[in-house]
Amino acid sequence: MNITFIGSGYVGLVSGTMLAELGHNVTCLDTNAAKIADLKKGILPIYEPGLDQYLASNMANGRLTFSSTYDAQLKESSAVFITVWTPTLESGEADLSFIFDAVDNLIPFINDDCVIVIKSTVPPGTCGKVSDMLKARNLNYAVASNPEFLREGSAIADFISPLRIVVGSSNPNAKKVLEEIYAPQTSKGFLLINTDPATSELIKYASNAFLATKLAFINEIANLCEKIPANIEELTHAMGLDPRIGKEFLKAGPGFGGSCFPKDILALSTIAKNYKTDFQVLDAVINSNKQRPSFMVEKIKNILGTLQDKNIAVLGLTFKANTDDIRSSPAIDIINLLIQEKANILSFDPEGMDNARAILKSVSFANSSAEACVNADGLIILTEWEEFKNMNFKEIYNSMKNPVIIDLRNILKRDVLTNIGFEYHSVG
Repeated sequence: MNITFIGSGYVGLVSGTMLAELGHNVTCLDTNAAKIADLKKGILPIYEPGLDQYLASNMANGRLTFSSTYDAQLKESSAVFITVWTPTLESGEADLSFIFDAVDNLIPFINDDCVIVIKSTVPPGTCGKVSDMLKARNLNYAVASNPEFLREGSAIADFISPLRIVVGSSNPNAKKVLEEIYAPQTSKGFLLINTDPATSELIKYASNAFLATKLAFINEIANLCEKIPANIEELTHAMGLDPRIGKEFLKAGPGFGGSCFPKDILALSTIAKNYKTDFQVLDAVINSNKQRPSFMVEKIKNILGTLQDKNIAVLGLTFKANTDDIRSSPAIDIINLLIQEKANILSFDPEGMDNARAILKSVSFANSSAEACVNADGLIILTEWEEFKNMNFKEIYNSMKNPVIIDLRNILKRDVLTNIGFEYHSVG
């Protein structure tokens, strides 16, 4: 099947590449000509493990192509997926202008049977608004919702083995087209859920809000553990054994970030307010996560004392491991608060430093994790990169001015570090 993606950011690029891998002919369209020129050379604008290999192989076999212009080739597409940005407005609502612009731009070129698929995360009712916009112009294109559930750093595995595929449409042709697109997966037993557009759109928000609630909850429990004291690692292990709770997203840390959770839960809270519905649990989650960086900095100050003029090694800048995404990263918020305390920051991240350099003007960057620790008055772990677990800690101990490790991701082994001579602190 011929498919076009409008928007070649994280969702569009991963989804388009992997649908090509399933055997479809995919064109990824983006009006950013420089990005498209790089993609044609095999240069990725994002870091996602394994994506480069799938990109190269599907470009080589001709199933994946790139374009920077809306043109007559769109007439060949049975479905056009819209995967453009939906940033947050000052009101807390999602900005849908890029969605409507994309629809405007593609209308002159698509065929009458083409299905317009909204894959961007959008508020309930967006597909309806797009349909109304088309009907006002006497156009009857089928519109469907098909939210994505890709985790940054694990997106390839999530696409290959989806927990669920959600399709929202009241149009029989749209359902048929999307069922055919995902037939290579449903034939292997993966579940496709057909529902109405508004329910489909809300499923994505509700899913992210619930996962964010688990993270905020366990961070609050970690705070309590430090007061009692109790062991957060043993606690979460025991909690996670209950299948009604599950072990995922019970990892205490410095707060959640990224391009989805903060934006989506704020949008869902705003949607609830617009419908005059209280969402007290979600508002508490938003507030708890907003306060988390300040709480972490107070913890650091309690351990290291005054931070003025102290050399702090910071390992980790991205909001999670296996990505170069620093959007809403708690690491960035914590670093900015440390700078306000007049600390000297030397940081390192395996993939996020180029993005961080654009916004962290008062921070120095090391060439390695070991280099960041030289002459440091303290070492702070802010992202759970695997390589941070495997550092030569004896070498780092000898290079630090004050061998104190504050592990805000709970990824290191206390006994190993204290035996070397470190003072070790974790969360909870």
